[in-house]
Amino acid sequence: MNIAIQGMRRSSTTFLFDVLSADRRFTTWYEPLAAAQRKAVGGGSRMRDEDFFAPLREARRRFRSGSEDDGSLNWGGPTDFDREIEPGLPDDVAAYLRFLMDSNEDSLLKFVRAWRKIPDLLRIDPDLLVLHIVRDPRDVATSFLYGKGRKHAAAFNEEDSFFRHPEGGGPRALQGVTLADRLVERGEIDCDPSAPTFEKLLALWDLHYRATIEDLHDRSITIRHEDLVIEPGATLDRIDALLDQPLSDSSRRWIARNVQAQRRVHHLEHPAWAAAARRLGVDETMTKLGYHL
Repeated sequence: MNIAIQGMRRSSTTFLFDVLSADRRFTTWYEPLAAAQRKAVGGGSRMRDEDFFAPLREARRRFRSGSEDDGSLNWGGPTDFDREIEPGLPDDVAAYLRFLMDSNEDSLLKFVRAWRKIPDLLRIDPDLLVLHIVRDPRDVATSFLYGKGRKHAAAFNEEDSFFRHPEGGGPRALQGVTLADRLVERGEIDCDPSAPTFEKLLALWDLHYRATIEDLHDRSITIRHEDLVIEPGATLDRIDALLDQPLSDSSRRWIARNVQAQRRVHHLEHPAWAAAARRLGVDETMTKLGYHL
């Protein structure tokens, strides 16, 4: 059984990976399309004290028959966002993913770069189970701007600094913004190049969601981050049903110990959210997923 987690950056893909990784039947592969040359201790969630990329580096050496990684298996941002945006995978990258999936009877792969690669993953394994995780785009935008560990949060105490960024300070080099800017250049996001960061991230979230679900099959489910946090038991029941077998008790114990209270979306009541969402046409997707403006 092969399982793939796919979601937009900052949508709790790593947290879901943490939960399922507690079930030790799975051989786990964290971001197989990333460069993986530096350590990723705890990954995006930082909730585990282990380098998630270490097994990937070793697997790449075995796949290359002992040769050092030449970077050709790095397929996406931040190195080359066009590789992430374009559908399709070259034969050697597909063979490498097949190698990972075949490494154990039960494999778990976690992606943020595969949102236009679902058909390729399903060609590699037509029985692949896909867990597509989404999060309120206002939370996603806030998470990007605040940065890991909320290190830039103080820069956005004032509403103007949040809704006018990049004029208002804080981070400049954001993977999500770089990806959104590239999609604006390509004409795939109908957003002004000078638009504030939060608008670009709303538009990116909408495109990311629609591009992912259009290729999902009936062995897939969409999971809201909010449900995973608020109703973890019911959410894991849905995953059990997709797997046609229960996750181990260790996964349920892990989430019970580590689930954290939801933080409030930054300036949630500010009218800029609704105005931008309606102008960009993102409001329809938000409503569909229960994220009401």
